[in-house]
Amino acid sequence: MEISYANYLISRLSIFKDPFSSTEIQTEMLCYPISYLAEDQLKGLECGLLQDIEDHQLIFDSLQKDLPKSEKLSYEHHFIADGAAHLLANSHRENFVFLLGTPKIGKSSLLRKIALLAAQNLKSNSNSPVPLLVNLKKVMEYEVSSMVQFMEACYSQLEEFEAFLRQKFFHGKIILLLDGLDEVKGQKKKVCEYVFKVIEMYSSLSLCVITSRFKGYIETKGAVVARMELIPLKLQISMAQYMLSELQFERFVSIVTEGSNFYSEFMSTPFFLSLFLDLFRWGEIGASENISRGILYSIGLRKLLGKSVTPDIFRFLELLATDILAKDIREFSFLDVQKLGFGDCWNAIKQMPIFIRVENDIIEKLSTGPLSDEEYYRDSIDAECGIGEVKDTPLFQALKGSTARLSSIQKSSLIKDRIFSMQSSKESLERELNCEALEYFRFLSLRFAEILSAHNLINQIEDLISQLAGAFLMESSAFQKAFNQCLPKNYLFSRKYREVVTLFASLCNENIFENFIKYLLAENTLEFCHIAERLLKERNQTHKFKHLINKLKQSKCELTKKQFVRNFSHPSSVVRRICRSEAIDNGIFEMEMQTLISRNFEASLRLSHWLALKQISAVCNDSSVRVTRILLNRVVDIAADMIQQANKSQSYKSIVLKVHLTLLLASFEKVDKSPSGKNSSSSCTTPPSNVSIAPSAQELFDKNTEESTIRISFDRMKIPRRDSVNLDRMGSTNKVISTLLEALRVCESIDVNLTVRSLILLGCSMSHMHSALAGRFFNLGDRCSKLDILQVLRDLGFVTQHTVDIPLLCIDYSKETKEKAKEILRLLNAGKLKKYAMNVLMKDESQPVKSILALRALGFASSFELDEEVVHFLVQFIDHYDLLFRLEALKSLYNLISATQGINTQDTQIRKILAAAPHVIRDRLKLPKYSSTMRIASLKCLIALWILLDKGREDNHICEMNHILVKEQLGTSFLVGSLESIMPILYEFLSSDIQEEIDAGWQCLIEIDPFSNNSNFPEVIKFVKNVLLDSRIKTRKYALKLLVKTIPSLELKDETMKILIDLIPIFTSKEIELVAKIIFNWSEISSLKSIFPPLSSAILPEFATHFSNIFHLIDTLGKVIDQEYGYISEIPQTGSSSEFKQLNHQNKSIMNHITENLQSTLKSSIPKRNEFLDISGEPSFFKDDSLQDMSIIEIDDSENKTSLDSGSGDSDEKLPSVVLCYTILKSGIKSEAINHIVLKYLKKYDNIDEFCVAAEAWAIINGSKEFYQPQVEVALNNLIDDYPEKIAKAVIDLKFKSDSICNKLIVNLSSGTLKLDYTYKAILISMQLNSSAPLEELCRLAINYTNNDPQLLLFIHNQVSNTIEQFTINCDSQLKSLIICLSNNHCGLLVQPIWQYWTNRLSENPGYVLPEDIQIVLENSEDMDSKFLLRWARTLGILKVEFVGNESIISMPTRKMWNI
Repeated sequence: MEISYANYLISRLSIFKDPFSSTEIQTEMLCYPISYLAEDQLKGLECGLLQDIEDHQLIFDSLQKDLPKSEKLSYEHHFIADGAAHLLANSHRENFVFLLGTPKIGKSSLLRKIALLAAQNLKSNSNSPVPLLVNLKKVMEYEVSSMVQFMEACYSQLEEFEAFLRQKFFHGKIILLLDGLDEVKGQKKKVCEYVFKVIEMYSSLSLCVITSRFKGYIETKGAVVARMELIPLKLQISMAQYMLSELQFERFVSIVTEGSNFYSEFMSTPFFLSLFLDLFRWGEIGASENISRGILYSIGLRKLLGKSVTPDIFRFLELLATDILAKDIREFSFLDVQKLGFGDCWNAIKQMPIFIRVENDIIEKLSTGPLSDEEYYRDSIDAECGIGEVKDTPLFQALKGSTARLSSIQKSSLIKDRIFSMQSSKESLERELNCEALEYFRFLSLRFAEILSAHNLINQIEDLISQLAGAFLMESSAFQKAFNQCLPKNYLFSRKYREVVTLFASLCNENIFENFIKYLLAENTLEFCHIAERLLKERNQTHKFKHLINKLKQSKCELTKKQFVRNFSHPSSVVRRICRSEAIDNGIFEMEMQTLISRNFEASLRLSHWLALKQISAVCNDSSVRVTRILLNRVVDIAADMIQQANKSQSYKSIVLKVHLTLLLASFEKVDKSPSGKNSSSSCTTPPSNVSIAPSAQELFDKNTEESTIRISFDRMKIPRRDSVNLDRMGSTNKVISTLLEALRVCESIDVNLTVRSLILLGCSMSHMHSALAGRFFNLGDRCSKLDILQVLRDLGFVTQHTVDIPLLCIDYSKETKEKAKEILRLLNAGKLKKYAMNVLMKDESQPVKSILALRALGFASSFELDEEVVHFLVQFIDHYDLLFRLEALKSLYNLISATQGINTQDTQIRKILAAAPHVIRDRLKLPKYSSTMRIASLKCLIALWILLDKGREDNHICEMNHILVKEQLGTSFLVGSLESIMPILYEFLSSDIQEEIDAGWQCLIEIDPFSNNSNFPEVIKFVKNVLLDSRIKTRKYALKLLVKTIPSLELKDETMKILIDLIPIFTSKEIELVAKIIFNWSEISSLKSIFPPLSSAILPEFATHFSNIFHLIDTLGKVIDQEYGYISEIPQTGSSSEFKQLNHQNKSIMNHITENLQSTLKSSIPKRNEFLDISGEPSFFKDDSLQDMSIIEIDDSENKTSLDSGSGDSDEKLPSVVLCYTILKSGIKSEAINHIVLKYLKKYDNIDEFCVAAEAWAIINGSKEFYQPQVEVALNNLIDDYPEKIAKAVIDLKFKSDSICNKLIVNLSSGTLKLDYTYKAILISMQLNSSAPLEELCRLAINYTNNDPQLLLFIHNQVSNTIEQFTINCDSQLKSLIICLSNNHCGLLVQPIWQYWTNRLSENPGYVLPEDIQIVLENSEDMDSKFLLRWARTLGILKVEFVGNESIISMPTRKMWNI
């Protein structure tokens, strides 16, 4: 049976008959390209927003011709050449495909090919799936009410194989091919439901493909959506090979490949390919070489219409096409035809092959009963159906109106009323109108409407020219008058008329064409030149219009030069890229561009504000090296002048200087694209430094450098200077070097990194640079950044006699500066550093500061092991008469011991040198003149010596050596002492009244690890127990860190655990994490079973922190176990593991009960729901979509209304703690009761801490969705002035959208009260842009803000630039705000997001039109960037056509018919 069925299908489907020539072609030789729809296109189809998607492919091809070349790459479209073979081969991955396509594009033929290929597979392999090709229109003619009946109707189309197909279907061995879903009137949803049930019940179904036009699409679960693509030229040639003779094919190939690409456009569907080939066979195409696209479409149109069509009908077609384009609709009905005065010809018109019948969605749904809520909204999008001016009929009153698309679901109620009116008047409508009025048609191709409209335009112009013939002396004036009168405003700049104009140019006579090109060139703008260029290409008669082409080239070249000069240094990379691309396209050579840049560079560099200069250095990256070398002299001269101006104390000028230095570096340095380099000190992006690490650490340490003593190089990590191109010495170079060196010494806000790199580039000597750095450090003092100087020294790779003291002095500064200084000192060559320090110490002590720094340097003068000479020096100085020397010696000895970790402590000589130090230190600790700093340094050094010399040893009381100072034998082998002798000293520090001494005591106690000796357990544990009861958090944390290291006896463990459990309610988050580690180490998980207080107290605020800490403890304990065992599920089945699992389950159950209690407590104040909670004992059971039905509006509407001006509107209501709610949300439990509580806290502003926790909780609830609520906005406004940084964080958590909050954030940024690195993120998130005010304020801050604090100025400029560069536009209202801001503030960086928004919208919808109010703003603006955008809005054709008054484009009578 399989073979019989396969042979039957092969015999039916193997031959395709050409509809025009009846030529028989092998089906498998034909290819039908497809592609998959993107997610945004799917959403547009589902909502009905892409109502003209059938024309999008043609519109997109037109758009491609107008895009700048630099932007075309982002519009590349990929498709699959042989869609049938692809769908069949990939059926195992995509077994349910919804295939969409325009009329006559080959949807049914593609299904036939799939069926043929599957039949051939079945013939060769009987186990292959069986294809079933079904016409849905015939299937739904039966009374189908179930899935079984639907399938039976499908089998019935092949009666002789019905039983065979039924058997294969139940075995899942069938390929279901359903053709023509759009032809099923009012039953599309039923069909999709049946098909989905088939797929769901028989998941092994091999493949199911449904074809439909775009208007027939219905969202179907599980379906992959693809669309038929236009046939590219290669496939056209391939398919024509099987439809033409050999001689005809050769001539065909020569014509379509050597001529213009409009042949390929005409043949882009199988139907039109057949039409073209038929015309080609009969010589109607191909005989003349001067054929144009307009003539080609006119010939095709005449062929389809035939010779029997009268001139009146042609006149009607022209008027109808023009009327449809003017109304921006695609469909027409009898009423439209009647309005044009051709109602009597309706029956003849319906039969014309250039029209296809379409189903109107609303009329179709009226015949199937009431609409669902989703259908109300979807149908409201397409309410305009182009039905004319029929009055007194409710249906047409509802349908009449604007074609504007609804943008909000809030308008759906109005549409519901309209649809209800339609449904109630259906019967009366049928009585009033003939059923023919409900039939809708459209042109077979959009190009037919455009070619007819072009003919109508020619007739109008010719009529007007004939009327104006005697009114003007010059013919050109008459033509200008005619063009102005016939072409409404923006007619040339509208996408829907762009092809009409080009077709008009290819059809009109030479006189009209020449005058039209002159009319365009007279405007002398690039957009008009672009249109003129397109029309000349369209005309395809280059030899006749050489004078126009030459004039066009000259005009474009001159205009492009002006644009290039104005925009080559524009802040926006988009503008620079487009202008450069245009310059190359219009014949401006590289050398000419270099000349233009050089000539106008000085004016660009001398601009007044940093925003305009910020990205000027990119011009050097955009240009070749030759360009930058030509600019060298000018850059250096201008930079020298600007540096001299910036040398003053004006911080604002230093920003300009940074830009110029960045420009200088970017011009000549090689850009390092590796991600390792990073330069955070510069506001301008500069290439990072290369870092090369030596092959082996030991080789570096063993390597002896030949550097002089005063040039101490890095030994552990070499950082070479950039591999840059050194500049040739010039007259102005020395001037720049001297000016930069002086600026480095005295200018506070200069960028040190950029300046030093510039000096290296200019060839400045290293000694001069180090001298200038030292002068800056000592002259400016606290007025300059020490960290920047240290970073430069580290990048240079060495220090000299001028700068060696800088890292030594910086050890006394802030923590970050101290760490950077230590990093430099550890990287220096230890031997040379030791030699330098020894030379200083051996001289007289006339310079005590240098001696102290030398002692400090000795602390870094050993690499891996202790140096005897260094240790000897330091031990001598620990008992120096000068306490400052004594302090530095103690610190250096401590640093030395900590760094070397006692590698050679077994050396007898080292032990002998160090033997005296502990006794001296212990003795001097008793001196009353010792300051706290001296005591702390002494203690740290003593403990380091004990850990180095005595820890882990046992005292054998053997006299091994004599005491160095008193020369008597020691009675112990300990050099420092036993732990018992050390502990009293530590207790003395731990009981001190000075916090610094307490901290030092605890740090030393943790380092010595006293629990290594069992005899000390009771004493230390008792001490720790007392400390735990201390109210000082810092001290408690030290005690907990100590307990992590020990496991005490059973008795002490029980006592300590009892204290820890009692203190859980007051512990901080960090302390809870330490407690979790203690419990795990002590295996005391079972003791946590009793930590839960009664559930009834959980919702009380005073117990909220208790519960929160308990939940945090158990969660942290789980993480500790994860780190120990990998995963909790892999924990060995011990007592502890089972105890933790029980505890974790108990914790989740308690959280569920608490959530239920919250629900019952708040039952009266929140909306009633059938299912209020979505909670479970295991987080894996939680549903992700549990909050889908909850909306903020519903919660807000159900609450008691309170005054927006009052912060205590909810104060009378006792709410559960927000901390508890946050904890429950973190665990994964979802509940509307918790959402309600969190929202209540967000409306309060009496406690900032609670508000911040509520914001974090709402971030969990709301996810990545944007949020706005009026009362929350009031709370934010009341809190932001007092807590700007916390509110900025809250805004980020909430994703809160409010322009007023955005303005407040900008005000706090400018005042310096908001100094967070993520400030720009808060501004971006909150910027709603209902008006342009926030963005205008930001731009004013960017351009006009000045401050005497250079760091604040730099921070603000960075935040502003990040905000502007990362902003993205989401809707047309935001676009309007941005364009208004651009027009008022001249901020060129705003061009980037505007252009990005336009390109994205055109990619989604090529027919996108700019809103009229935005168009007005652009047209009235004098800003150069606004003019740039207006020019490209015109070029891209996104402007709206404006007709004068009520006159339409068809108002003038048409007298002249066209003949081809």
